Amino acid sequence: MSATGFSSQPSNAAVQVTAPSGACRWYQAVRGSDGSWAAEVPAAADFGEFGSYSVSLWATYGSSTERWAKASADVARPDVKLSCSASSGSLSVSATGFSSQPSNAAVRVVSPSGSVCWYQAKKGPDGSWSASVAAAVDFGEAGVYSVAIWATYGTFNGRLKADSIYCDASKFPISSVSNSSASKMAALFNSRSNFPSQIYAKYGAADINQFCSLIYKEGLAEGINPDVIFAQAMIETGWLKFGGQVSAEQCNFAGIGALDSGISGASFNTFGNCSVQMGIRAQVQHLKAYSSHNPLNNGCIDPRFSLVRRGSAPFVEDLSGKWASDPLYGRKIRTLLDTLYQLN
Repeated sequence: MSATGFSSQPSNAAVQVTAPSGACRWYQAVRGSDGSWAAEVPAAADFGEFGSYSVSLWATYGSSTERWAKASADVARPDVKLSCSASSGSLSVSATGFSSQPSNAAVRVVSPSGSVCWYQAKKGPDGSWSASVAAAVDFGEAGVYSVAIWATYGTFNGRLKADSIYCDASKFPISSVSNSSASKMAALFNSRSNFPSQIYAKYGAADINQFCSLIYKEGLAEGINPDVIFAQAMIETGWLKFGGQVSAEQCNFAGIGALDSGISGASFNTFGNCSVQMGIRAQVQHLKAYSSHNPLNNGCIDPRFSLVRRGSAPFVEDLSGKWASDPLYGRKIRTLLDTLYQLN
């Protein structure tokens, strides 16, 4: 606010601001070289309200202080643009067009059933704020999701824009980010089984912690969710106890090449102390063949990669009848994922 035209200069001046709700604050005015008095009012930070504000300038002459001028000002809600898209059980949210940059921003998502989750937004170099929502992992529901961007200005945090979008998050995308950790995988394994270190120490995994760390490393290298890799390996090997046509010595943790007729499948134990890692890498590459059309980042060691129809199984549930003949194969992996996430 700025006030000009004083016939005689006051010794001091202050601004009284009343918010739409009636809350009131005072601000010291500063005298300019031209005799005007001005004050900056961070309304969003100090009041956290959008709407019409009443502003009065009070001037002091000697021992008397009186209201010299009165005006009103509108603080408009930032007219940002909110964009939402849904793909493979995930939501991408982006907000652009901020007239003034907030100190922080977050996305609030309400699922079709009413469950609520918050996601930290990240500021881009162009001033936009965006967030990724793993709807399949966090909600697992198909339907219309409500999405809103909230921003922080000083001590004020308010909703700027809202939208809704349909997303089928009832299926679990294989190419997604982890919602767990290697340590939690190891903890779940230890509650179910004993790690065969007598076999895998010479192949590069002395304990389950090292084994799960390799799962994480290989999954991240190809954009495959490490949680899916772990769950599938545990289903395929019976928590590394094996017992079927594939033996523990093969370092084949996903039954690659094994058939119901008794064929034992591929072996990856010729890589010395990298054999466990290569066995996991082959599993990851086979999952990538099924779940996406993207090229491999590491050299191909999966002997059946070229036999897969690329992108034919983007979700865990789609693996039933494709990776394995068991019609409940994908559901078993999904159930184990749910168990893993209960450790969070």
